[in-house]
Amino acid sequence: MIEITQRTVGLWYVTLPSGDWMGAVDALDGGRFKMTYRFRYYRDTKVFSDSKDVKNWYSGEGDDFGHAVRAMREIVRLLKRTGGGESFENLRGDSSVDEFMARWDAQPFVHKKHVIEGHKLPGAPLEPEDGEAYVDPRNGLALAWDQKLNVWVYQEESHGNQ
Repeated sequence: MIEITQRTVGLWYVTLPSGDWMGAVDALDGGRFKMTYRFRYYRDTKVFSDSKDVKNWYSGEGDDFGHAVRAMREIVRLLKRTGGGESFENLRGDSSVDEFMARWDAQPFVHKKHVIEGHKLPGAPLEPEDGEAYVDPRNGLALAWDQKLNVWVYQEESHGNQ
C-alpha cells in the first residue's frame, strides 16, 4: 500500500487497460526522497485486503526532488504512450497537507479505508472478535473490527469506483 503521510510531497495515477498505476514521492530526513510506485492488475471489483488483484511494487531513494518528479513524469508519459488512459499528478508545493489531500481525495479513482484505533472509539468493546460489527455513536456509521490491523474499519469506502 502506498501510505500517504505528512511526508508525501507528490502523487501520480494512471489508468491502464486492465488495472492502474500509482506513484508517490516522500520527503525523508537529510534532504533525501523516496519514490514508491505500484502496478495493479484487476482480478475482481474489491478494493482492499480481500481483493485478489495482483500488485507489483517498486521503490528507490535519492537526494534530488526534481529528479524524482522527472522520473515519475517519465513513467506516466511512457504508460500513456503504451496504452495508459487518464492520468493525474498532485504535487504538494506550498499547499497545506489538507489542501494537498483534498485535491487527491476529490479524484474518482481514490479509495480510502477509514480506521479508528479501538481505544479511541467510545463505547466499543475492549477486546472485539475479528469482523465484529459496531455502530459509531458519533455518526451512526457501521464499523467492523480488523484483528490483523487492530483497528475499527468503516464499512463504507469513499469514492468507490473501480
